[in-house]
Amino acid sequence: MFCSHIKPLQFGTDLFLARISENWRSQFVVTFSLFSAWE
Repeated sequence: MFCSHIKPLQFGTDLFLARISENWRSQFVVTFSLFSAWE
């Protein structure tokens, strides 16, 4: 019963972290592109 409560929370956390890292990656690519173009 305890596990059934933990599972969705864990899934939500994984999803959240995945979204964060994806966002960070795209931000990094944009920043890097601008920096390269500026140089």
